[in-house]
Amino acid sequence: MMRYLSLTLRGVPVALRKLPYTVLTILLGYTIVAFTIVYGIQFHFWAFDHADRLVACALIVVLGGLAVYVVDRVIDGRAQLLELQRLLSKSDAKFERLLTHTTDVILLLDDQNRVVHLNPMATRLLKIQPSTAVQRSFSELFRMEQYVTDMATSQEQIVKLTTQDERVYYFNLWYCDLTLDEQPLTLMNLRDITALHSKQERLALQQHQLEARVAERTAELDQLNDKLIWEVKARITAEERLLSNAKALVESNKGLSSFAYTASHDLKEPLRTVIGFLEVLERQMATGKLQPEQATTYIDFAKGAAVKMRSLLDDLLRYSRSMTDASDFEACDVNALMLELEMVLHASIAESGATITYHNLPTVQAMKGFLHQVFQNLIGNAIKFRREEPLQIQIGATDTDTHWQFCVADNGMGVPQDRYADIFETFHKYHPTNTYKGHGIGLSICKRIVERHHGDIWLESIEGQGTTFYFTLAKSPMSVERQTA
Repeated sequence: MMRYLSLTLRGVPVALRKLPYTVLTILLGYTIVAFTIVYGIQFHFWAFDHADRLVACALIVVLGGLAVYVVDRVIDGRAQLLELQRLLSKSDAKFERLLTHTTDVILLLDDQNRVVHLNPMATRLLKIQPSTAVQRSFSELFRMEQYVTDMATSQEQIVKLTTQDERVYYFNLWYCDLTLDEQPLTLMNLRDITALHSKQERLALQQHQLEARVAERTAELDQLNDKLIWEVKARITAEERLLSNAKALVESNKGLSSFAYTASHDLKEPLRTVIGFLEVLERQMATGKLQPEQATTYIDFAKGAAVKMRSLLDDLLRYSRSMTDASDFEACDVNALMLELEMVLHASIAESGATITYHNLPTVQAMKGFLHQVFQNLIGNAIKFRREEPLQIQIGATDTDTHWQFCVADNGMGVPQDRYADIFETFHKYHPTNTYKGHGIGLSICKRIVERHHGDIWLESIEGQGTTFYFTLAKSPMSVERQTA
């Protein structure tokens, strides 16, 4: 009856479940009391005296209550035991369903690493039967290798598991130690990640291939970028060179225009002289009045004009060569160059009584013939435009890191400051032509030559006290040309 009540009252609150047991306990207790009374009457219970009857009644009540309490405890304990059995059975059913339907492989191993229990997923996935697996060593059934060691805890690993028929699986392994019925066991939970591992391997391969392609493409782009940078720099350099050449061409055209005008003007003068004297000579010869002395005079005048024209043409040729001649740069010892100049200008130096002083001049990279011409023109001008007092010419050099700076100083007539700007112009003459020979080309030639050596030329002068010409020559003119090319 109790079993029936416990089964029929499932789902009812606990307080209501105990109500039938309480009613039955009370009924049972009173039944015992009634039975005792009846039994006492039957055995002449009422024959006792009054005091004994009171004691007997009290004893009966106590015994009845004790019986009721004992019966109630027994019934309540039975109900609790049934409830615990029900809950345990329910829990077992849930656990069994969990083990049956889980997608993880669950193994229970003893302290000898032998299989004690395995769930149905283990039999399906690993294709092993419980009867053949139980009580066999784990290492007999599988070969397990640790695949990843840097997990968060030592009880969590990724393992590679190989079965006896050489099938390979990858699992995410969790395990823990426990004790059941005083027996130490190990619970292993294996989650199959073989498909995920295959995808990761394919992804890693694709990533490696992608990185290789990216690296290859990056290298190609770097090469293209370097080539583009080189082309842009080459284009910029070409444009700068073109712009520089255009500016130089404009300046050259201006110079050539002035040069042509001045040259034609200066050439006309001796040419008119020659033509004029030849016409006079022709007329005198036609009339028969020409005397030999007059003919000689006319011829001398014509020859002088022709010599002047030839000198002018020689100066023009030197000026042209200073702009176009492509002589090679070579090492020039300026001390040796000065010795050669002293020999070439010996007559002029002796006639003027000039003293030329220099010492420890450097060896420079230059076009030797042109450098010779620069010093010859500057020293020649110092001799030409001297004063009556003894002429002193001093030549020196200073190292300015990238250039050599030379100076040619004299104590001659000097140059007015307002003539500094145009003194290097072609055919510039600020002294009387009939007093000082020349065509005003020498300093123009010096300027052109110095510029071809990537330098500058300028002067400082005090009128009546002397003039100092400065000019610089690049130490490595060929590298400068390559940079500007």
